[in-house]
Amino acid sequence: MKEVVSKDLTSFFYLYPKDRLEIVYYILTN
Repeated sequence: MKEVVSKDLTSFFYLYPKDRLEIVYYILTN
């Protein structure tokens, strides 16, 4: 599970680098 999630997050970061900080904040607050 973790590997799949990591791959998805990595792809997401590459697609939306500008929103990376917001995503990290979202993850940390959940």
